[in-house]
Amino acid sequence: MSLDTKTTIAPVEDNNGPPRKKRRLISLDTGNTKCPVMKLNELKPDLVYTFSDTGPPHDKIFQTSVVFSNQTFTAEGRTKKEAKKTIAKLILRSLIQLKDPSIANQFSSPDTRQIQDFSLDPLEVVESSPTFYCFQNTHESTGHVQSKDKSPKAAAQSSPLYCLKRFRQDIKVEITKAEGSPHNMMFTAQVELDGEVFEGTGTNKKQAKNAAAKEALKHAKISLPKSVTETKVGKTSNNEFGDIVSRLVEDVYNRLTKDEPPHIIRFKVLAGFVMTRGPLIEDASVVCVATGSKCISGGHLSMEGETINDCHAEILARRCLVSYFYDQVELCTKSGSEESIFEASDSSQLLKLKDDIRFHLFISSAPCGDARIFTLNDTLQSPFEDLHPNRHGRGTLRTKIESGEGTVPVVHSTIQTWDGILQGERLVTMSCSDKVARWNVVGVQGSLLSHLIEPVYLQTIVVGSIFHQVHMHRALIGRIEHLKGLPSPYVFSRPVLLNTSTPPKRLTVCKSPKHSICWSRTWSQHEIIDVQKGKLIDGCSSKVSKKSLFKRFTEMASFKWEWRSIMETSCNNGTVVYQSVKRAARGFGEAKEMLQSALVMARLGQWIKKPLEQDTFDLPFEMSRSEIVQKSAERCPNLSSF
Repeated sequence: MSLDTKTTIAPVEDNNGPPRKKRRLISLDTGNTKCPVMKLNELKPDLVYTFSDTGPPHDKIFQTSVVFSNQTFTAEGRTKKEAKKTIAKLILRSLIQLKDPSIANQFSSPDTRQIQDFSLDPLEVVESSPTFYCFQNTHESTGHVQSKDKSPKAAAQSSPLYCLKRFRQDIKVEITKAEGSPHNMMFTAQVELDGEVFEGTGTNKKQAKNAAAKEALKHAKISLPKSVTETKVGKTSNNEFGDIVSRLVEDVYNRLTKDEPPHIIRFKVLAGFVMTRGPLIEDASVVCVATGSKCISGGHLSMEGETINDCHAEILARRCLVSYFYDQVELCTKSGSEESIFEASDSSQLLKLKDDIRFHLFISSAPCGDARIFTLNDTLQSPFEDLHPNRHGRGTLRTKIESGEGTVPVVHSTIQTWDGILQGERLVTMSCSDKVARWNVVGVQGSLLSHLIEPVYLQTIVVGSIFHQVHMHRALIGRIEHLKGLPSPYVFSRPVLLNTSTPPKRLTVCKSPKHSICWSRTWSQHEIIDVQKGKLIDGCSSKVSKKSLFKRFTEMASFKWEWRSIMETSCNNGTVVYQSVKRAARGFGEAKEMLQSALVMARLGQWIKKPLEQDTFDLPFEMSRSEIVQKSAERCPNLSSF
């Protein structure tokens, strides 16, 4: 028998007979085009799909359900094949930490790939549980077919671009600019209406055109359909609100960093504060954004308050929020409370946050410390079910390590000294879980601003990944719930803890970035901080350093005579010391001491403080009473109304 020379089958010599044909090896790898159902069957071949259908014969909707890893997944489709394919995608997407991350990446939603998050480890395996994946609000993430009134056609007809076209059929909305790297594009669209040009930006062309059309509609005083505008915070499900907050922060960060090089924009943790006015979600706006996951090196501590000690994202974001508060206090004293988020309090000389203003914190992963001390396949539904051998250590205070990753528990009281750190002792900083828990007692405004405004508490905390409801509640709320008798106006706040419906994509682990980015709403440009030095990359001090914020406070003190008296009590030889002004905030200090004492009594550890020398810097403060009255009158003519 003759063999074709073009065949790839090679003969094999055999001493007992004629040459035999070698079996052809068939590769099971079909690339990225493999059907999700096939991919799922390879991982779990014994899955059982249960089908049912609803609707008239000419327009049926098929439902299917699958039990996978003790969790029930459901999906819908116009055909059984479509429903089966959708539910397979949902299950594959839930396995975000498979050893082969390409499986999850292949079936992940496109809108979750815009921002690089380097905090996530693909070598850890997550077992799906209701605690981790309980927020579902879109067809992409839930597998449910949209109802007739929310069909793609109806959604398009309620968009700003569609409404603008109906208002002016001949109007043109054009893309004028495309910036950024290929994986992080930012588009700008323009539309001309009544001789004025309106712009909009977005991460895709459709989003940019809709943004430009929305601005034009506002100018023309044309209202969008109710389906677009009448979504209220109170009526929005938890998963929807968490996703909205997450998307707002990510979009702002994309827009801010579109021109920055990749090594600057990559991050381990992204955080931001979102403000809402009243019940409408469309009134939500991002007031500050920050990235970061490292602390300053001890050798760069500053006695002049010019460095930032903790460059973790949520800590930097709070400092940016404080900067925003100073701008709003100044606006309130100059222009009155109508344009500011603050107004005069009826019960004290302080300003207070307006009743309809709420602040919501977003963190792309759980804050470091106690909120992360659990196994990712933990199915714990209640703290009473915790059978971990170290369960008595839950809630312990933890500290970040200089030039290191993660946290360690506070075993005993440690006093940090300036000369000790200069001689090589590691600088330790309290974990983010501990600091966020403290915000629930003393507020996010800090000690200096507590001289001017009442405490400001968070309404919501949204976490993107490494989220467990039981452990998060314990770390931020549960371990200090026994705290009673706080001085007025301080209270123990219990913010709502939410997770996003789609956790951020886990990428290959790498070292923490060397830079942090921070931005506040009133800034014209974001800042890039060298996290090891705690200063900007050009060596200058940040706008949110202790010294910069202290300067803002001394400026605020000149607006009202009651505020100036605070400075006079701490003034010595024409200068005022930062540490003295902080200690003068008696209510804030008392609430903080009560918190720390409660933690010690609960045997959760002692709060570690930085060396005292870093708070002993001062600023000049030399103004007579006549000068302050004159300047106050010049800056805010309506000062007498406060």
